[in-house]
This record gives sequence, C-alpha cells and structure tokens, in this order.
Amino acid sequence: MTFNGNVNGEKRYMTRAELARYLSVSVRTIQRLASAGKIPSVRIADRCVRYDPRAVEEVLVNDWPPRVK
Repeated sequence: MTFNGNVNGEKRYMTRAELARYLSVSVRTIQRLASAGKIPSVRIADRCVRYDPRAVEEVLVNDWPPRVK
C-alpha cells in the first residue's frame, strides 16, 4: 500500500495514530522510532507532531534497518 501524500490536492500529514494504523504497528512503536530519530517527524506545536507518510515509507524502504554510524 502506498500513500501519495495528497488529499484533495493538498499535502497530507498523519497523526501518530494514523501512521500506526497505516503501517500496522502500535502507536508506541511510532513514538519510539520518532524519539530515536529513525523516522522523520514534524513538530507543529509542543504536543503536536505529524508525519509525512511518503518520507516515512522512503526511510523504511531504503534505509531500514538504520545504519549505525
């Protein structure tokens, strides 16, 4: 399944819960990956974080597992 990132012609970001459902993982998994910097996220406000599903997919497809530097 792929997500084109657009809804009605506008760029669409997902909440943590939406991304978890989309990837079939737990919300906690999304929190851990984002906190560790393994998936990209956008902080909109103190307690408001959104995810670009295309960017997350790209990381998971091309750079998973994350390389240790």
